[in-house]
Amino acid sequence: MENKEKTKDQRTLLWAAMLWMAGTLCGAEVPAPAHLKAGQSQGKLVLQWTAPKTQGLQGYRVYWKRPGADRATCLTPQPIRDTEIILGHFEIGKTYEVGVSSVDAKGVESPQARLKVVPKDPTLPVPEGFQVEWSAGQATLRWDERDLSTIAGYNLYLADEDGNPVRKLNDGPVTESRIDLKNLKKDKLYRFLLTSTDRHGWESLPAPMLEFQPQALAVQESRASLPAKPSAPPNGQWFLTCAAGLDLPLSGRSTYSWGPAGSVGFGFEWFDGLSLGLEFQKTDFSTINDSGFLSETGLAFLPVLRLCLLPKGVRPYLSAEGGLDLGVAYSDAGEAVSLDPDVRVAAGFQFEMAKDAYAFVEGGYNLILSSNGTGRDVPLSTGLMMGL
Repeated sequence: MENKEKTKDQRTLLWAAMLWMAGTLCGAEVPAPAHLKAGQSQGKLVLQWTAPKTQGLQGYRVYWKRPGADRATCLTPQPIRDTEIILGHFEIGKTYEVGVSSVDAKGVESPQARLKVVPKDPTLPVPEGFQVEWSAGQATLRWDERDLSTIAGYNLYLADEDGNPVRKLNDGPVTESRIDLKNLKKDKLYRFLLTSTDRHGWESLPAPMLEFQPQALAVQESRASLPAKPSAPPNGQWFLTCAAGLDLPLSGRSTYSWGPAGSVGFGFEWFDGLSLGLEFQKTDFSTINDSGFLSETGLAFLPVLRLCLLPKGVRPYLSAEGGLDLGVAYSDAGEAVSLDPDVRVAAGFQFEMAKDAYAFVEGGYNLILSSNGTGRDVPLSTGLMMGL
């Protein structure tokens, strides 16, 4: 009889142990919330987290531990369904501990996702212009300068993927608007937070988190060092030109003084900086001297080849033209008409005024090959080139 009672007690203990193990295992299977993070909005603390990928959760319990307290207080004994909670009644600059756990349908609670929170002073200015620069294998964090009469400096933190500060990188407030980072691992992803701080140690809300990988920045630097791809006007499309200026006769028309000149044209640029077009040019000369009244009108229809020498900015260029010049001369002796070959070379500068619109100025040397002698002119003009 005694042996039977002993066997019964052993079975009871074994069964209790199995139930305890089962309960423990069941509790361990309840996944904790992920990506717990804290923020501030309108003077309140905002806790957010991501729901675990599991079914049948009853909700979440939120725990709040104040500075100096022995243990945390459960703020939601009845689990809440939301993945966000807004908290108030805190002191700026103090360290609070928060925890969030999942609760399944049986009331079994998961381990807590924990986070330390230091409420920020919303009246302090948030740093602006927080960015990273990469040069010669080194990263430099920069931000906009601010008058240090209102703040003591800045604090820089390493952050996790949820934007929570993990480790403070400076001992005292940083008073400059830059920090050089050394010994970074090229293939590691770095995240940084920057806050302003006052003389009491209170901090502002952080600037937007900065995230970068040194290797990616090095690739960008190497690409930027390559020759810039030309972006001449108007690349790979039709364009119109119009110009006005002066034509100064050197010989052949030495009887005449300078005269106004103008041109209109069109063309196509198939490579950046290299274009081929056609221009219709008109030049007028007139004077009165001892021989009487003299006047001449020149009309030319010329193919134009233009080559820009620089890919961007103020771009010098060369051009060559060749065609026919129709000259009509009027004098006291009567009227004379000629059709002569016309060759022109020119050099100038062009610069961008707006998208697909460029201004240019140029000077040239013009030869009109006539049976009566070669006319030499110096045309000076300014105009516009516009893409269609």
